Amino acid sequence: MKKICVFLIAIFLIFVCFGCSYEREYDPDNFIADVTNPQIVKEPITLKVMVPKNSSIHGPYDEMALFTEATRITNIQFDFIEVETGVMQEKRSLAWEGNARDLPDLFLFGNNVAEQVQLASKNAIWNIDDILYLAPNYTALMEQYPEIQTAATLPDGKMYSFVDINDVTRDLTFKMYINTDLLSKTQFGDRLPETLQEYKEALKAMSNLFTGADKKNFVPLSSVKLGNTRNFIMSAFGYVGTGIELEHDGSGKVTYVPLKEEYKAYIQYLNELYREGLLDNGVFEKTDPDLTQLGEAGMLGSFDGAGDFAVVGEDKAENYTSIGPLVSGGYGGIENSEKRWLSFSGFKPTVSMMPKVSPYRKEIVRLIDFFYSDYGIQLQSFGIEGKHFTWDDKEKTSFTFAVPDGMTLEKFRGTITPNAGTGAAFYWKNEFVTKQNDPLLDRLNQQAEAYKPYFTEAFPESQVKFTEDELIEIADLQRALDDYMATFEINYIKGIDGADINTDWEDHLNTLKMLNVDRLIEIYQAGYDRYLAAK
Repeated sequence: MKKICVFLIAIFLIFVCFGCSYEREYDPDNFIADVTNPQIVKEPITLKVMVPKNSSIHGPYDEMALFTEATRITNIQFDFIEVETGVMQEKRSLAWEGNARDLPDLFLFGNNVAEQVQLASKNAIWNIDDILYLAPNYTALMEQYPEIQTAATLPDGKMYSFVDINDVTRDLTFKMYINTDLLSKTQFGDRLPETLQEYKEALKAMSNLFTGADKKNFVPLSSVKLGNTRNFIMSAFGYVGTGIELEHDGSGKVTYVPLKEEYKAYIQYLNELYREGLLDNGVFEKTDPDLTQLGEAGMLGSFDGAGDFAVVGEDKAENYTSIGPLVSGGYGGIENSEKRWLSFSGFKPTVSMMPKVSPYRKEIVRLIDFFYSDYGIQLQSFGIEGKHFTWDDKEKTSFTFAVPDGMTLEKFRGTITPNAGTGAAFYWKNEFVTKQNDPLLDRLNQQAEAYKPYFTEAFPESQVKFTEDELIEIADLQRALDDYMATFEINYIKGIDGADINTDWEDHLNTLKMLNVDRLIEIYQAGYDRYLAAK
């Protein structure tokens, strides 16, 4: 939410005069409305499209198989504006600030709901509701998954973006790992920790296996800037996040977790691990390469991540297994026996925004619908059958991805689809994706499935919608709270200058009140209540 305010101010200034914007030439007779015809236009047209770029993974967009095939089939060509993912939102904002004639026809991927609400309120982007008859693949999915319409519908009752659908379990959560090769040599044997106290004992037991310089170099628990280790520890106390969250008692009440006694116990626990040398003393400065270096050296006991092999290397991955969820075991006076695990929404209305200066509304809707077809799903995932992958049997139960020698899987995928390196997709489909014949991914799928019974969203962000005024207020409130909490967490986990959560707890609560946390809760509660009333 931190960057939203800047964006909101920019587009507010722009669209005061948007009604007098530039109109582009358009030949309506060139459009093919017959959805049974894969060709979309009679004569080629070129769409100007702004897209997110991960330079470390992606090849040129105009060479990606996803788009070269789309051009071959639909007769639509592309002029891509490739923008690094880290500055995508800023570049979108700048595009709206410029001359209307320079706007792209389509902003593809990463279009957050706050932007859509603001732009829709200024009549600046096309809605798609009334022309979804041109999107039979997508509307079929809408019938199958009612969550799509709920996720995409804004407070004005209209839909402006297609929905990024993901039902691949391994991508809907994080994983927590522990070194079972080391753990098996301790009193735990083949048993995994089940409570916070046991987890601490496991970290200590693994550390005690080392002596001398190795003991000094071994890191029992590490993470990149604490990452999802926050969620792993917090969930043992009954909440899966450290911000806005729904109470899990069925009351439908919204809370802010740092107000709760459970959060106090969370800080106490991590401070205890830090003081005893079990939590990496450089955790808040750790980078991905730092963590990988520890893992590949075999000096890492436990960590969070998307996959163990990405941190410790393929050769050491078999020494680790996924762990959790834990329960509190009464730590800090908190009794929680309910196992929960943070999950992410599989329905994100972030795929597309079409500026109203573009005359190609119908063409874009048909084009995007192509990407939700069976062939489009295949293309955006692993490319062209026979060229990029081959089925292993006639029944098509598994396929082999033909990664060239000297290339990594994701680097090769980055020549085919923008899904590599960004996670952006039209439909990342479990039924197809998990058929990839890869032992490491099979293992990852199994690890993720073990968490599935405990999946819990902190708050249904993609389903609950806020008004323009609410979004502006949320951004202001959240920015102040985030800034305070980032410093607070570091100070009290490290115990900087004698910081003690027990001594300073009331001062902390008063600071949150001063930062209007009650108003933030009130806005989220109002949004959630509207969502429930509309169901």
